[in-house]
Parts: sequence; structure tokens; C-alpha cells
Amino acid sequence: PVYAHVQRAGATWTQALGEWLLKLEADHSFVSDVNLQESLLVSPPRVDHTAVALGVEWGWPYESAEGTILVEGQYAIAPGASAEERAQLGPFENDVLVGYRHSWNNAEGTELTTGVILDVERPDEVLGNVLLSHRLSDYFSVEASGRVVFADSEESILHGQNGAHLVQISLIRFF
Repeated sequence: PVYAHVQRAGATWTQALGEWLLKLEADHSFVSDVNLQESLLVSPPRVDHTAVALGVEWGWPYESAEGTILVEGQYAIAPGASAEERAQLGPFENDVLVGYRHSWNNAEGTELTTGVILDVERPDEVLGNVLLSHRLSDYFSVEASGRVVFADSEESILHGQNGAHLVQISLIRFF
């Protein structure tokens, strides 16, 4: 397979303000020109673009636990790119994440995290996740997770994953 050569540069900034956590991430991709027949490329040549994500978390303690609401938006900036080229930059080129994390603050590190990612331009594109983790001992932990993918449009980069829902249980051993 032949892929276009991509160089990347990025930065991350996080700021805690009381119970709030502000996050900003930026990543710029420089795509090199590939002098090959386009039919040889595994994926269509991509354009130079910048992905920007802005997020906020709001956490609060209660009893012996802690809850956190997560909200994040991601947008891809690709000057001169068509809507089709922008859609092929990746599955999260203009999306919003809304989620919740619950930490029991116990010795076992029990946490439940849920989230839904919605595409702003293609409302039929939805990705949902849930993860429950729990440490069993110094050497073992268990995770149960689930994912649902809805991407009915054949033009969606996620269409190949449409309906590829997943439930998984993992037993993890630490060395």
C-alpha cells in the first residue's frame, strides 16, 4: 500500500479553574505531494489541515464519589478543501462530545465513563461509548465496555462501521 506522507505539529493547553477544567488542543497536518497514480493510493490524498478541539470538564464531589460532565467540540480547518475532501480528513472533523464520568474514589479505582459523539454536519453519524473499570487486586483489573456506531450515509467515513456495535469484557494483568 502507498500512503501520502504527512508531517504533524501540535500543542495542548489545559487550565484548571476551581471545579472547571478547560482544554484546548490543536494539530496541523502538512501533506506532501505524492507523485504516483491516484489509483495506487490506499486512501485519497489529503489536504493540509488543522484540527482544533476545545473542551470543558466540570467536576463536583459528593459523598465518597466524584462526578464530571465532559463537553468537547472538534473542528477541522482546511482552507480551499471541498466538503467531500473535508469529510475524508477523519471521522471527527466537525463533532461534539457530551459525556459523564463517575469515580467512586475507592481503593479499587472504580470508574464509569459514558460519552456520545455527534457529527454537526451529518446528524445521522453518532458514536456512543461506555466504559466501566475496576481494579481487582495489585495485579488484575477488569473493564467492561460498549460501543454503538450509527452512520447510515454511504458518504460517511464511518459507514463501514455502521452497526458495528461492540460489547467487550477485558481482564488485565499488570506486571
